[in-house]
Formats: sequence, structure tokens, C-alpha cells
Amino acid sequence: MKNNRLYEFSISQLPILFFMFVLASCPILGQQGPAKTIMQPKDYDMWHHLRNTQISGDGLWTSYKMDYEKAADTLFVLSLDGKTEYQFPNAHSGQFQPNKKTGVFAFKDDQKGIGILNLSTGKTVWVTEAERFEFDTKGNFLALYNPQPNEGYLKLWDLERDQTTVLKGITAFKFDPLGKRAVLISKDSTETAVSLLRLKDRRQSVIVRSKNTDLLHPTWNESGDGFVFMESTPSSGQRLYYFEDKKTPILKELDDIDLREYGKLEISALNLSFSKDGERIFFWTHKAGNDSNYKEKDSLKVQVWKGTDKWIYPRQQVDWEFNKADRMAVWRPKTNKVFQIGTAERPEVILVGDEKYALTYNVLQYEPQYKQAPQSDFYITNLETGETSLFVKELETALGYLSIDPSGRHIAYFKNGDWWLYDIKNKTHINSTENLPYPLTYQYAPHSSAIVPFGSMGWTTTGDFLVYDEFDIWKTGAGTKNPKRLTNGREKNIHYREYKGLYDGFRSLTDIARDKPVDLSKPVILAMQDSLFNQGYALLEPSAKVKDFLNENGRISELRKAKFTDSFIYVKEKNDAPPSLWKKSGDAAKLLAQSNKQQQKYPIGNTELITYTNAQGEKLHGILHYPDNYEGGKKYPMIVHVYEMIGYKFQKYHNPSDQNGAGYNYRNFTAEGYFVLEPDILIQKGNPGVSATDCVTRAVNAVLDKGFVNKDALGLIGHSFGGYETAFIISQTNMFAAAVVGSGVFDLTTTYHTINRDTGRAEHWHYENQQWQMGQSFYEAKELYKRNSPVEYAQNIKTPTLIWTGDKDYQVNWHQSEAMYLALRRLNVEVELRIYENEGHSLLQGKNQKDLTERISHWFNTYLKSESKGNT
Repeated sequence: MKNNRLYEFSISQLPILFFMFVLASCPILGQQGPAKTIMQPKDYDMWHHLRNTQISGDGLWTSYKMDYEKAADTLFVLSLDGKTEYQFPNAHSGQFQPNKKTGVFAFKDDQKGIGILNLSTGKTVWVTEAERFEFDTKGNFLALYNPQPNEGYLKLWDLERDQTTVLKGITAFKFDPLGKRAVLISKDSTETAVSLLRLKDRRQSVIVRSKNTDLLHPTWNESGDGFVFMESTPSSGQRLYYFEDKKTPILKELDDIDLREYGKLEISALNLSFSKDGERIFFWTHKAGNDSNYKEKDSLKVQVWKGTDKWIYPRQQVDWEFNKADRMAVWRPKTNKVFQIGTAERPEVILVGDEKYALTYNVLQYEPQYKQAPQSDFYITNLETGETSLFVKELETALGYLSIDPSGRHIAYFKNGDWWLYDIKNKTHINSTENLPYPLTYQYAPHSSAIVPFGSMGWTTTGDFLVYDEFDIWKTGAGTKNPKRLTNGREKNIHYREYKGLYDGFRSLTDIARDKPVDLSKPVILAMQDSLFNQGYALLEPSAKVKDFLNENGRISELRKAKFTDSFIYVKEKNDAPPSLWKKSGDAAKLLAQSNKQQQKYPIGNTELITYTNAQGEKLHGILHYPDNYEGGKKYPMIVHVYEMIGYKFQKYHNPSDQNGAGYNYRNFTAEGYFVLEPDILIQKGNPGVSATDCVTRAVNAVLDKGFVNKDALGLIGHSFGGYETAFIISQTNMFAAAVVGSGVFDLTTTYHTINRDTGRAEHWHYENQQWQMGQSFYEAKELYKRNSPVEYAQNIKTPTLIWTGDKDYQVNWHQSEAMYLALRRLNVEVELRIYENEGHSLLQGKNQKDLTERISHWFNTYLKSESKGNT
């Protein structure tokens, strides 16, 4: 029963962001020698980011990018023995030949075209006519092409025999899944043609010729013996063609006439897909013609906003016009049966398991709703018979609440705190986690989002269902009354999650779109994070034992395995050590590449994790960054940056920079001689401002107790929700000598009644059930909204405040910044407002980012450093 579950709640473990892997890592501590020079703003441009790591299938080569703010980004190709390195400035999108013996590396340069590096000779061939490239699945052929009507170009390279063939007029090209053939669409001045190309001898067979039409979206089935494509004409809409090439070639057609029983529908010119067994083709339809009821009369133009509308008018304009939406349909070409899956009543479709069933729902069903994601009733439809029945009522439509069994036997859904399994054949529901002793959701939302389930790992090859609690992985199933725990994280304060990025660069589109079952008879690599936010990897062995695979102090990420060998690469970093790329083979590890070596020239302040509790007694963390020039016995000014739970960033290395969208970079401040505190903020329902004030003041006092921070030289800074928190905190306490409020909210009552013009959504959901966590509407809790509004306490603010915003900020209306400025000006508080023209919620233009970064630095220097006081 739910009331027997143990909430061993330790917010210090959260949030778990295993899949936000940074690209980084390697130490620079303990260096002896001459005194180092403090970093200056002019030095920032030397820093760069290590990105896009991958390893060749044979495990002999790696590639990665170094991205610079001011210099040319550079693509590197490096042999894993460290003897050979190639550099390509301005190149990107590299990929190794997916072969057991990797011979070439292809990449793109926007100026030069496609480059093909021969890894044996070191020579690079450039194909300037091409703008795209693609290897076949076996890595024997490389297609280099530029699909332009009438001028399309294709060079097909037989890599085994080193032979090339050039074809002109190619508008579309697609290898089959077996690496034997390709489908071509070509166009000249008179006709368009679809052809089948046999790769070994370049022999072409024309399937269809057509005049005055476009032929689009060639798509193979998984077995490589059939494909579908679309014919599109300006006058008669779209038509589908299915070609099957087995013993006897078959060509079948589908056009709008075949849809007439479903009303006036047309085939949409959108991408096509096959079911796994190749028996069904999924396509999209829409209403024929312009069915809008709106008719302009005379010169009258008026927007009509009805209280009965499911969505308010602006959201209708931003999102989609419900009556004209494209809806999924299915065609069985061998029997010429068509079924319209998405309907006006339930337009949204999720294919189930073996894709013989589909779930349908309508996000508008219960609108207006005031949640981040609405609830809906879900129905299940048999795509063979058309039989439809209710699946589950009032289920969340957000990601993470459904999991589809790849075998097609079950569907899992999360409702009322448990994972339920639905048996499709028998139409039965079973609570699979009823006897699981620990909760499957957070007790409090640790992020600026609604409380969501910890999630699921998916399905096993034997049909079991794997779910997560806060720490561990549990195996459950339709016939399992007592779930089995597979990991031992709770005892060690370690979080375990499946790691899905092992073969980045080799996964096909089908792999990405369709989750494959987990084979527990083989070792499974898990991502892990401990209580000090060290991140690494572990192995879940077939015996259900967990052992460390890569586990050190710091953050290990971007783990990649060679597809055909047991070689791995990964990235290491720590808060004081920039990212580095490493190789692992067996138990041996080797450094391959180090980013930001210039860090050795400069001192870098220590970073430590502090601990404190909020008013409710929950254990929280704060990240405390020391000044780069720190000397014991001295007192320093401190800047406090606020937003939400921040502890998970403890081991992340951060580049100094003047290109900051919110003007904040802790590395800049530590170089200027500041302590920087980033405290966890846990929002209590109904009291966002009050709980933020509580968390921040307690964290600051915990640091002040250490004796090395000047209590009269404290600064506070935040952006967006952090801007709101900053504005509220300085209305409750005078402990801060200066503040910076970026794109913040000043009045909850006003902003509750506004519309986010980027999304078209009224802000009610944002306040009631998401970031502000009010839990109630304004009309139910007026006093709580007022109690947490900075404007209600503006008269208490004495802190000199810099306010900034963009005049195109449609997320938090920039007039909120204007209102705060006017209030502080009227109250004779030292205030400055900077409105950046043609900028949104965060600054995107480099010159504005640099200006804001410099202005914030100057503001804090003015009020927090005694030698700067009085300067403006």
C-alpha cells in the first residue's frame, strides 16, 4: 500500500541529470613552480569546449571537436595509439566508416563541401559539389550528394574497390538496410523518375516515370525488399506508391480516392514510415481544401476570444489549427486496406509495440487545464479490425508516463503513484509496483517543473518491466507480485540509471525511434551518481551484481564503445580540471586529448560542497567557489547566484567567458577575487519567494560562519525565476549590499494574468503547477500570491539594484523589469535598468552579452569592493 512506502528523502541527491552529459575533463592541481598570473578578461578567448566525441567501429580512431568563441572551431581525428592526428578547421558533422576495418572518415565543411579522409594515407579528397553524405549500413559505400531539382548531384563511392560513379539530376537518395541497393529519385527538364540502383554494378531499373510532378520521401522497409514513395502534384494532391521486389516485382498505388470513406481527406506531403514487419505503411492526412469558417467581411478584422474555447486564441495561432491538423493513417498495400488512425475526436497517435495497435487521445479533451501537460483519456485501436476501446482515463500526456513493450504484449502507464501494466490481448490492468516499498516520485519537486515519476528503464527481452525509484532499478512484470531490486544504490547513496549513449554515431533512425528491449543475460552499462555528485559508470552483470566500470572523483561522461571491439573512449572533468578525452581498453586507461591546457598558467580557486538545512529540516547543498587569489586569514566579498537545485553541477568544469546570455559566469567572478555561492533552493508549495529566502539566507549564514567572507560585501544575482527570487529576497532582508535582477518577475498577480507570446499559453499553469508551485489559482489563494510578490514589499528594498531585460522578451514580459525600476526609483533606491533592444529572455548577440557581463561586474565592484565604492 502507498502509505507503507518509505520516503527516505534526501534532497542532497537531486536532481539526477544522468543524460545531461557535459563534454569535458582532466586535473591541473598540485602544480609547483613560479607564481601564476590571475586570469583577466582578455584571456577568456583562449578557452574552448570539447564536444562531439566518437570512436571508430574497429576501435583504432577517435574524433572530437574543439569549439572556440573567437577562433575557428576545429574537428580532430586521432589514432588511439596517439601517433597520428589530423585537424580540420571549420569542419563538423564527422563520421567514421561503419565497418570492422575503418578506412575513411567523412565530414562537412560549409565552404569546401564534403571531405573524405583516407585514414591509411592521410590524404583528404574534397567533393565540392556535395552538401550531404551517407554511408550504407555495412560501410562499403559512401554517397555524396546535393539534392537539387534539375541539378541534383550524387557521387557513389565503392570504398572496397575504390571506384566512383557520378549521377546528375538526383533529388533524393536512400540506401537499403542491407547495403545491396539504393532507391534514387531523379529529375530533368521533362520528367521525374524513381529508380532502383544495384550497388555492386551500378545497374539501374526505373520503377516509375512521371511528368509535372514531384516524387518524395523514398523509405525502405526493414527487410530491404520494399519501399514506399510519394507523388505530389500541384493540382491533384499526393499519391503513395509501394514497390516490392521479391520473386515478382509489385507496384501498388494509394490516392485520395481510397480515403473517401473518411470524408474529404488528402494525403499530406509528410514523411512516411513502415511497421517493423513491413506489412503496414504509416502516412498522414489532412482535410481537403480550405475549410475555415472565417470569412472576412468588408475591412473588418477582429480576433474573437471566446471563454468556451479549449485553447485561448494566441495559443491556437502558435500551436496548430485543430481542424486542419495532419493525422496519422495506415495503408496495408498487399490487401489495399486503409485505416484512418487519428480522428477529429482523437487526433494524437502513439503506435504500440508490434505496431498492430495504436493509442489515440486528444490533448484538448479536458481543456482548459492549468498544468504543464494536460490529461486525456487514452483509447486503444486494433489496426486490423478498427475496434476501439477505452484504455485509461485521465492520464498525463507528458513524456515519462507511458512505456511501450516492444513485443506488443503490454503497455505500461504511470498513474496514482504506481506503474500499471495493461495486457493488450486480455484487456487487463495490473498494478506492477503495488508492493514496491519505496516511492516512485519525488516528495517535492526538485526542479522548476512539476513532480514527475522517476521513470522507467523499459522492457527486457524476457518481457519484464524495469522501473526506477530514487536510487535503484527494479524488475517487475505482469506475473510478479513482488518487484526485484537489481541494484544496491540506496544503501550507498548512489543513483543508477540505464546509459543509452554507448553507440552514438552508429544508431540508426529506427533504433532511436523505437526502444529495444534490455538483455539482462549480458552486462548492461549504467550511469551512476553518488552523494557528492561524482558521476561515472557501472556494470549490471547477468548475476544481478553491480560493479564499478568507470568511477573516480569528478565527472565521467560521453562514454562510447567501438562497435566491433571492446575499446572505449570517455570524457573526464572536475570543477578545477578541464575536460579531457580518454581511452579505456581492458583495465588500462590512456589520456588522448586535453582541452584548455592554458589553465595551467592561471590559479583556479577551490570549489567545495557546503551543507545546510531549510526551515523544514531538509538537507540541502550549496556549491562554494573560492577566489582564484585566495589567501587564508583574509576576508573577501561574495556573490550569491540563485535559481533552483544546483548541487548536481558540483563537479562540472566551467569556462570563463564574456559571452554569457544572462551575464553571469562564476569563473569570471572568482578571477576578480570573489567567493561565489550557488545554493540549492527547494521550493515549498505555495511559498516560492518565502522558501527561496529561507534557503538562501541559511546558505549564506553557513558560509559566513566560516569567517572568510565579509558580511558587508554580499551580492545577489539571478535571471528569470532566479531574477524573481532575487527581487523577492532583497525585499525581505538587507543582508545584500548589491543585487542584479535579470528578466525577473516583480508582481505575481500581474504575471499570473499574462500570456507567454512564445507559446501562446496563459501563465496560469506556470504558477499553479510548475515553477512557482503555488498549488492553487490566484482566486483561491490571493494572500499567498501577494505574500510572495516582490511588489508588495518594495518599500523594504534598500539594496542598490541593477535590472536588465530584452525588449523582445515574450517569456517574462519586460514590463515587469520596468515596473521594478519605477518602484525603486520612486522609493529613492539606487537602481539602473538596461533594456537590450531586439533581445529576448536571454541575450543572444555577442556584443550585448559582453556588455551585460561587463556591466554586472562593474556593478558588483562598485558596491562590494571598498576601493571601488563611489565609482560609477
